[in-house]
Amino acid sequence: YGFTCEMWKPARMPRPDRHNEIELNLLKSGSLTYLLGGHRMSIRAGRLSVFWAAIPHQIVAADGEEPYFVVTVPLSEF
Repeated sequence: YGFTCEMWKPARMPRPDRHNEIELNLLKSGSLTYLLGGHRMSIRAGRLSVFWAAIPHQIVAADGEEPYFVVTVPLSEF
């Protein structure tokens, strides 16, 4: 993905994703539940999540419909 800053709509992912950036997520409302490297991790609104996206990750549950912020930063820039 390179260096990006976008707003995504919460949605379950059909399969795990992986890419070689650091990923940051910030929700204004609702929550997301990720399967991250085989472990469930929930992100609530107002909490910043940061993870290395080369670890397989998949949104398995989403609560809410308001878009959330997603920033990807190349590992070399982090």
